[in-house]
Parts: sequence; C-alpha cells; structure tokens
Amino acid sequence: TYVWGLCAAPEGGLLVACGRPGGLYSIKSDGRPRLVCPVEDQHVSALLRHQQDVYFGTSPAGLLWKLGPTGPTRVGLYQGGIGALSWHAGELLVGAGQVLYRSDGQRIPLPEASIVALASQADQVWAATSAGLFRVDPQAGTFRLMSKTPSATLAAEQTTTLQGSNQLVRWVSKAGGAYESKVLDATRQARWGSVRWQSDPPGAQMVVRTRTGPTPQPDGSWSEWSSPLLSANGSAVTSPAGRYLQLQAQLSQGALQSFDVSFKPERGQPRAAFVEPAGGECWGGVRTIRWKLEQGAPEGLAYRLEASLDGRDWRALGVKQPVEDRDPEFRWATNSLADGSYQLRLTLFEGEDEVAQVLSKRLYLSNTPPKVAWLGQGKGVATTGGPPAIVEVLYRAGGQKWQLATASDGLFDSPREEFLVPLPSGTEVELLIRDETGQKTTLSRQL
Repeated sequence: TYVWGLCAAPEGGLLVACGRPGGLYSIKSDGRPRLVCPVEDQHVSALLRHQQDVYFGTSPAGLLWKLGPTGPTRVGLYQGGIGALSWHAGELLVGAGQVLYRSDGQRIPLPEASIVALASQADQVWAATSAGLFRVDPQAGTFRLMSKTPSATLAAEQTTTLQGSNQLVRWVSKAGGAYESKVLDATRQARWGSVRWQSDPPGAQMVVRTRTGPTPQPDGSWSEWSSPLLSANGSAVTSPAGRYLQLQAQLSQGALQSFDVSFKPERGQPRAAFVEPAGGECWGGVRTIRWKLEQGAPEGLAYRLEASLDGRDWRALGVKQPVEDRDPEFRWATNSLADGSYQLRLTLFEGEDEVAQVLSKRLYLSNTPPKVAWLGQGKGVATTGGPPAIVEVLYRAGGQKWQLATASDGLFDSPREEFLVPLPSGTEVELLIRDETGQKTTLSRQL
C-alpha cells in the first residue's frame, strides 16, 4: 500500500490517501487506520482539505470525490489521473494529467508532463511537473516555466495534533521524497541489465528499487519491488525478465535528475506467417511473396523459401538470405516452375539451426497463354486449360481503339468463356485475350 497524501480531518485526527488498493483512511488517537471511502481505482493520488470539506482525486481513472459532513460524494470525472488539488481564489483547482482545470471547466494545458503538485500563493498558482516548475495565472489562463528542474512537491509547513493525544504530526515541503517512474516498455519480453541515475546535488543519498511485469499497468502479475539498488554508477537490476519495468526512488535529500536502464530483448521462439499468397490465388509472371515475423527479432535470422507440388519434394526459390525487417518481401519469377497447384514453405534459421517453419495454403501457377477457338458468325471461345479465369477479351479493326467483346454469360470470370465480336462478316480483326494471372494471347482473323 502507498501513502500519497495526508491532511487534518475536520473532526480531528488524520486523513490518509492510499494506493494499491485505492482508498481514503482516517487515523485517530489509537493509531489504527479505518477505511473512510473505498474507490474503484488504483490510487487516491491527491488530497486537500478546505474548511470543513475534504476533496480527494484518484488515478488513473481521474475521479474527484468530496467528503463532507454527510459522507463521501463523487463530484467530478477528469481525463487523466488526478495528481494534485489546490484551493485558490474561492475555487477548487484540479491537476489531471497535463491539464489544470478550474471549477468553471476552463482548461489550462501545461507542456510535456503531468501535474504532480499545486500550491496557491496570492494571485497565482505554482504547478510542479516532472518537466519543471510553472507559475500559472488561472484567471488569465496563462503559465510561465520558472525552472526546468523536475519537481514533485509543493506545500507550506503544516501541523496537526491527533485528537485525544499529545502526538504532533508535521509535514513539510523539503528536498527529498519518493518518486515512481512511468512504466517503461521494452516492446517485447526483455532481460533488464543495469540502472544508472543522476541526482541533484551529485551524491545525494538515494535508494532505488525496480519491479517488472507483462502488462502495461502494474497488477498482480508483476514482481514485487526489488531489494534496494545503491550504486548510482550502475546497479544490476534484480527483477525478473519482463516486457515492462517501473522504477521507484526514495530520496532522503536532493532530487532525482535522470536515470537510464539497459535491457536486452529476449528473442523467444520465432514465429512467422504468410501474408501473400493467402491461399486460392492464381499466379503467373513475376509476383511478390510477403510474410511477417510475428514473434522474435529479425536480427540474426535468415530464411529460405521453397515450393512443392506434392508436399514431399521441395524446390528452393532462391538462396538463404537474411531477415532484414519484420515484413520481408521476395520477388518470384513463377515461370521457373511448371503450371500446377503449389504449396510454399518458409524456413527460418538462426545460424545453421532451423528455428521455425511455416507452410502456405495452396495457390495455382499458370504461365500458359489462353487458347482461342472460333465458333463462327463472330463467336468464339477462350479457355485457360486450368483454374485461372478469363478476365478480358478485346477486339479492334483497322488499328482503331480496343473494345471489349461481349461475354455470352454477361461477365468474363471463368476459365472458359464464349464471346461475340459484333462486326460484319469478312472484317479483319485483332483479338487480345487476358487471364487473371496476366497471361495474354493476341491473334488476327477475318470474321
């Protein structure tokens, strides 16, 4: 459980904003926490008391609650997690994501980073983000960057006494604190190497921990926070391999300026799939085979393509070549093989070892031009002798513009098509017949 904020409760004692799970707790003089308001979110990430009312916001859902004398009520929903609240000039200001919201709905977007703290002073508001410290004029809707040093806390010193006891609780803005990074994404399963960081001032005392997991948001599938990492010049990450990593830094003084984490993607078992052919196509001439690497990295992989009529005897379509990206293409002169129904085989290699193999669905190769027979009276029949469909029969006389002949069934879309050339008997015509693989036949004839 995380503690994100504290404030004095109107009836005495403390209110505590907590995360994982999200909830608002009260602590009386006996020191025992009691749940005041559970929330359907991961964190109660912002807390503010104004007179007898208490406001608190959640992350990442961006819910705003008000705790009054009659109990908690949900009063707002914001885009982005609520990182800070402040009361200024008679209205509640809400920092959600990169935007500062006024109670009338006016939005003041800040650049680059989410708001993590707000403080009101006279006619202006100070907003802290990981990108720096901003001075904001809510009335004018303007802001000015005052410092590029990442900031995480802004508050005046406050004290309160737990009701019925002599215990004094004090919290104050000062150098130091806790920082939790955004979730880092290695884009695939990875082994994390070492983490390095810079603090301000250099050498400031700091304890760093990491955790890893398979999901974009930390949940029960993530590892626990690691044991402390102490060397700013390079500490080995002890968290297990995972696609995502998050870093937590605890500072007794100073501030975290920057950090970097090295990692090495795990290849995993490569997996590939054909994109083209998808199966059932009729191909001829020069075509492009397309496939994709669904799992694994292309670095260090090579591939070979083969074709077979019967699934037993395979003929290589080219030499083994490196996988250069995740969507390789291979230009194939299909006339290197006889007409027929083929299956393709893709084999992946790591060095000399076969690491994956995938078969395509069948496709038909045809590099034989269509045939034509005349039936008389301007009629003819075009055939391919196989699965490819006749898709076009054109004619022209005297070198004029090509025109489409008439299909007897209304459409050229099958391997055998009867057609009509609507010209007078005795006319000298040229014919051009094309099938779906791109094969063509041209001839001249007198009707």
